[in-house]
Amino acid sequence: MAASIKQSPSHLQGISLDAAKPDFEDAAAFGNKTANLAKLKRVLASDPRAVAARSAVPDFCGLSHQLVYGHLTQHAGREFAAALGELNKSLQPGVQPLSGQARAKLGLVRALVHKTFAEHPLAVDQAFVGRHAQHRLMVRSTGKEDSEALPNAGGNESVANVEPSAPAVAEAIGRVVASYFSERSYAQRLLAGDDVHAPPFMPVLLQVMVGETASGHIPSSGVMFTKEPEGPTPHVTQIQSTLGHNEAVVAGLLPADT
Repeated sequence: MAASIKQSPSHLQGISLDAAKPDFEDAAAFGNKTANLAKLKRVLASDPRAVAARSAVPDFCGLSHQLVYGHLTQHAGREFAAALGELNKSLQPGVQPLSGQARAKLGLVRALVHKTFAEHPLAVDQAFVGRHAQHRLMVRSTGKEDSEALPNAGGNESVANVEPSAPAVAEAIGRVVASYFSERSYAQRLLAGDDVHAPPFMPVLLQVMVGETASGHIPSSGVMFTKEPEGPTPHVTQIQSTLGHNEAVVAGLLPADT
């Protein structure tokens, strides 16, 4: 992905995504979550019924794997390669659970990623952040997960309620990228037969958060699955909903209507 780079007043490296008009539907560059959102946005925009109902995908912005991985290797290339090499020596494909040595090596990689993004923040398109000065953002992983071959449910991080400021967004991006090296993510990749010796595919998604309207009522939330989470029945869409916020459904903290 081409990107114009300039120095911002906050000393952060500014990446202008608008200049390149990236194709967010390209899952090979931006990951499955971003690609699916881009496709849904296009479909809704072309459906008169959706337009009339004012149904729309909340605004989002994708950071490609090339951009994120390139930033990491630019600022911690040798250290990162050495840490991955040590990690790979400790991984045994198909073996569950992860060994104590593998967990320790993953911790070292995460610490290096956190340090790199803290010292060298990756800024995003300031036009996107500026459009949403009155909103909060969600910063999410959007790699190979959410596919039939590699669901990796909950393996990678989603950072909610992020302030639309350069430092807050940069910190959240670092947390998400580090989460690609979490124990849960690697364990699920091993279980799915993914090549854990290759660096993780690590694009990042930023999206405007949509909250409930302030009122005296208890909010209700839901999650829609386009495939049964626990069942083999094809072409079944499943919706789980409960009172409260979505975390209760996602993490299974409360019983949900299905």
